[in-house]
Amino acid sequence: ASREFDKAKNQNNLTDEIAKWNFNAENIGMFNDEITATDESNNGYIGTFKNNAKPRTIGITTLYNVLDLGNGTGYFDMGTEIGEEIYKLSNYTVSAYFRVHESNSDINATGNCIWNFSNSSNVSSDKNGYIFGSLRNQNQHISPGYWATGEQYVVGNGYPAIKGAWQHIAYTQNGEIGSIYINGKLKARGTVTH
Repeated sequence: ASREFDKAKNQNNLTDEIAKWNFNAENIGMFNDEITATDESNNGYIGTFKNNAKPRTIGITTLYNVLDLGNGTGYFDMGTEIGEEIYKLSNYTVSAYFRVHESNSDINATGNCIWNFSNSSNVSSDKNGYIFGSLRNQNQHISPGYWATGEQYVVGNGYPAIKGAWQHIAYTQNGEIGSIYINGKLKARGTVTH
């Protein structure tokens, strides 16, 4: 399977949806001994499961396919093509359903991100920008450089995500106004100019 992004496909089938993953069996594959998933949008991006992350089927009567990050540093790498699309955005929404296991003891720790779009794998030393949503305090953070020298954020609930239940979080940027929704309810709104 090729991991090349089909630029012609993207240009001919423009939609407002950039990517959508559901982790159904027909979208799961392998590339270089890594598990991959193809998104369901017209773009067909291929993401990679990293650090013991894996697709998992849950449910009793109705079955759902989910991304299981495990108990360590698991994550889903959406690929650099997503980053190229994010650079083009001024108004956007990013959202996800998630569940934090009841036994999680470090939800208050730094690094519990529901999404993270960054310009390198080490933004602390490279200081070259990021956008991330935090489950630690349900905030949205953005910086063109480094957190200490220009980060802006919108405070969501201001406390960690609830454990043991499915939740939904969404961040919407419209002009210079950022809004955080948790389970469909507006929790915060703030100015974000980056």
